[in-house]
Amino acid sequence: MRRRSLDFTNLAASSSIEVVLERAVPTIGFADALLQVRVHAATIPSGASLVCIASATSPTPEEPGTDFVDPNPVGQVTIDSTVTAPSLRQAQLGAGFGRAVRVALRATRGATGGTFTATLSACLVLKVHPGEPAQMRMLTTHSYDDTSFALRFIPFAGTTAGASLSTATNQLAMIAPYDGWLRRVTVRSTASAGAGSTVVTLHRNYSGTASATRTVTVPLNVSTVFEFGADASFLAGEALSIGIDPTAGPTDVTVVCEWVYRRG
Repeated sequence: MRRRSLDFTNLAASSSIEVVLERAVPTIGFADALLQVRVHAATIPSGASLVCIASATSPTPEEPGTDFVDPNPVGQVTIDSTVTAPSLRQAQLGAGFGRAVRVALRATRGATGGTFTATLSACLVLKVHPGEPAQMRMLTTHSYDDTSFALRFIPFAGTTAGASLSTATNQLAMIAPYDGWLRRVTVRSTASAGAGSTVVTLHRNYSGTASATRTVTVPLNVSTVFEFGADASFLAGEALSIGIDPTAGPTDVTVVCEWVYRRG
């Protein structure tokens, strides 16, 4: 974004407005991305802020006028009354920024009135790593047998699912070799009525609390896809587990997980 002067003086108290600066910056094939915002000038009242937000998006020619944007930002920069110009603010984008990034600016005013202006420019710094692919995908396959209606953690070794996570149940986890994210989980059940409305969750470091959750109905003998994204990111060295919580006993379960790693 070239240098732009923005005026939010007429923004009502305790309200916000969002301006899209770039609808879709292509980022496919890049391993790292850095959001930089240059503050050329700023007059920001106490309690007000400008937040430059980078979000994963996936435009499609089938619906060119529609923005498909992940609600969980992959990076953001905040500018408030404590920032003096000239200044540079930057943020590393998290794993899972995908094939394109939308950049927007959200202005929020508190209870204080007065002049609310800023002159900004911004850029995305995209990096590749020579000699190796920027991203690497890996598939893991899993199978187990369970007729209960309860949450089970799929095995990464053997064919026995677990009811809980701890460091003692290391067969229910794998170690992430790089930063990355979970792209999708495909589930197939042989139960006569299917597994019903099923919740699939990503867990980090043997935590029983999910870091990302998706819910889809799994019918009989149909491979059902659970799509994940930027909110399902993780860091190199973390222990990763997948939970499956059906509303009907799934019987024989086959699972394929697709993981995306950021190299470098």
